[in-house]
Amino acid sequence: MKSRLNLKPGQKGTKKLVGEYGKSLLYGRYRYDETRGVRLKTVEIVEREDRCQGYTSDRIFVESPKCKMCSPDTYFLPLPAS
Repeated sequence: MKSRLNLKPGQKGTKKLVGEYGKSLLYGRYRYDETRGVRLKTVEIVEREDRCQGYTSDRIFVESPKCKMCSPDTYFLPLPAS
């Protein structure tokens, strides 16, 4: 499946999405599944925004094996020394 068009809020083609999702909207995307011959319209939205304490640029984001989304199971690891 390929993503051919990534639209930010305010770009042509996002008026309805901005009306529906407001400031939560990050991107609207059109994805094409060539095997099934369909076009999918997807959105990326912000569900929750929390303050992140202890984050520095020398750490990388790692998802817990238990969870595929950002949650309390999310943690950070130091970057390898270069």
